[in-house]
Amino acid sequence: MRDILYYCEIYPVMKYRYLSQAINHIIGPNAWNEHLANPNLIFDMVHPEDYDTLKKKKHGQLDYCKPISLRLKNNEGHYIWFEEYATPIYENGRIVAIQGIFRNIETTMELHKKLEYKATHDRLTAIYNHDYFEMQFEYYDQQMNAPIAIIICDLDNLKKMNDSCGHRVGDVFIQESARLLTSVVDDEGSVSRIGGDEFAIVLTDITQAQVDELLARIHIAIREFNAAAGNFKISMSIGQAYRGSSLQQMDQLFIEADNDMYKHKNEKKAKERISSCN
Repeated sequence: MRDILYYCEIYPVMKYRYLSQAINHIIGPNAWNEHLANPNLIFDMVHPEDYDTLKKKKHGQLDYCKPISLRLKNNEGHYIWFEEYATPIYENGRIVAIQGIFRNIETTMELHKKLEYKATHDRLTAIYNHDYFEMQFEYYDQQMNAPIAIIICDLDNLKKMNDSCGHRVGDVFIQESARLLTSVVDDEGSVSRIGGDEFAIVLTDITQAQVDELLARIHIAIREFNAAAGNFKISMSIGQAYRGSSLQQMDQLFIEADNDMYKHKNEKKAKERISSCN
């Protein structure tokens, strides 16, 4: 079998009564001998984030009716995802042994990650998409309370660029704008493409002063990009809104940020009309 079968005594000391040699094909050539000699070795190879899960399994603190997912490190230092079905053995009310089966689900997890990525990322720009923004929006509106800001960035003149230069040039304009925003925001928040020419930045656990500082950096980045880009210029209208609390506030927050963005866009258009008249 390709799955790892085992029967391990827990009390009075950890000791394998049975361990299938399939472990050699998944973990490493000498894994079977090493684990028989030292049953606690599994605690050294489990991923740090899954250590508590393994510990709870040993002490009978999990729901054994459900599969257990955890990562174990192979002899090459790579963590492999396993799905385990475990059954505790009790004696006089005490858990004395566990028997189960480990199944390598690395391929399944990789496929899951790819599907999850496609579901939450924009194909053109590789940043988060509208669906991800909506999930984030609902999470902070209904579940998690935090100081929060939404920044709406709308590209100026995309339609004019598409009509005069073609959609390929327009796509490059969108991609470069996405790269600029993500480079400035970095890990301070998330950048999502929520429309053809519109981006939303969500910032949490932040102050209004920090939001203003980030906006200033975005404007500086745009100026620096345009100074070095020749005829290819990025122009976007930006609006923002901030709340010290996110619960039940997200709809109004988005409306305020969107209105602020359109206010700046209209101010730009007014200045352009005055400039053209002069």
